[in-house]
Amino acid sequence: MITTFLSKVFGTVMSSYLGGFGTSQIQPTKEMFVDSLSFCAFRKKVLREVGLNDPKFKVGQDAELNIRIRKAGYKFLYTPKTFVWYYKRSTFSGFFAQMFRYGWARAKMIRKHPDTSRIFYFGPTIFTTVLIALILAALKSNLAQFLLALFLIIYGGMVLSSSIRRANSVRFVLAAFFAYWIEHLAYGIGFLYGAIN
Repeated sequence: MITTFLSKVFGTVMSSYLGGFGTSQIQPTKEMFVDSLSFCAFRKKVLREVGLNDPKFKVGQDAELNIRIRKAGYKFLYTPKTFVWYYKRSTFSGFFAQMFRYGWARAKMIRKHPDTSRIFYFGPTIFTTVLIALILAALKSNLAQFLLALFLIIYGGMVLSSSIRRANSVRFVLAAFFAYWIEHLAYGIGFLYGAIN
């Protein structure tokens, strides 16, 4: 598989503070214990104790397994000495589907493990809910139109700022700008869907 321009954009967005929303997508630069890791190696003893992946999770099996391992008293050591070749999605539609599934899985995880809920998991869902509510309210209210415009300007400014900080070209800035919107909307919609179903 070849790394494409868009897969680099999506990787950059997901590894940013605004795009990673405090998850393991943000990789530390030094060896340290972390809450969760993707692509882990486990001792057989640990898996015998806590069990394998939960088949009810089509996405997020690693994160759910990590929760059970952490609850059993184990820690996750991240080391920058190791790496995994992982290819991000290469289209906006593929990225939307991935983020939707991540949101759906996180809602299911919070339902199964409510004590693992973190405020930043709800950020994209709050964003999506507020955006939809303001759009609907703006159809009938001038105040809602003003609040919607203000909301879009503030969010757009945050996204643009984060895009510019990580970009090496105007094309990258534009692609990252749209990728943030897709990521937050898709994750938020997926989370709502997972919470309802």
